[in-house]
Amino acid sequence: MLRVMRTVIHGFVLFLLIPTASIAEPGPLRLAIMDDLPPSISAVAVEVTTLMFNNIGQPVRIVALPADRALFLLTKGELDGDIARTELVSMEHQELIRTREPLVDIVFSAFGRQPRYVPAGWQDLKSLRVGYRRGTRLPQLMLQQIEPAEQVSAPTLSALLQLIARDRADVIVGVRGLIQEQARKDGNSEISEWTPPLAVVPLYTILRRELRPLIPRLDAEMARLKQAGILEDIMHKHLPNLQLPDIRCVTCAELETR
Repeated sequence: MLRVMRTVIHGFVLFLLIPTASIAEPGPLRLAIMDDLPPSISAVAVEVTTLMFNNIGQPVRIVALPADRALFLLTKGELDGDIARTELVSMEHQELIRTREPLVDIVFSAFGRQPRYVPAGWQDLKSLRVGYRRGTRLPQLMLQQIEPAEQVSAPTLSALLQLIARDRADVIVGVRGLIQEQARKDGNSEISEWTPPLAVVPLYTILRRELRPLIPRLDAEMARLKQAGILEDIMHKHLPNLQLPDIRCVTCAELETR
């Protein structure tokens, strides 16, 4: 009996001494990132993700895909994860799980022909015709709450901007950076951001539930990057003028319970 106990204890000690890299998934994980994020946001997400996974001994391969396509492949098991996605993705798909620590934040703002002050945020849009990009869930959920005069969806960012140009919407809602970039591409100089922004939204790493053991390790590594100032350095490299507004983000979990 004593010999058996010694064998078990010896085996347990050996297990504790195994390097974390040796219990990583075999081969690189296949991760997606949305192909229409602002380039600076994408750059931060890709660099931080690659660093985190490498530091825990798990190589990754990241490919840019349309959001719907990435989610389809992920739920079918043809991808291992999706980075820089809102918590709605893991809430709506039980086979997926997200990190607790966000990768990066994005800012949702309202945009119109002329600058405007919207101190009450979403509620200030209640009497207006509001346009949003089809498939962006957070604006859809928020607009369901406030019930504006009219909701108009557009399939692309360029079409979204045309809602204002063609007087089909009084205001459009979108991601800061994306809207301005598309306006520059379209030669549209009539779009102004309304202040303050509507919400700051955290984006997370989403993985297949089978990869749950990686989640606490990724969260711990993200906490270490923050504490060491490495995350801040990466943010300033790609987003030198970043100033997140001091407003509270209404989380997706709260929206679902209203």
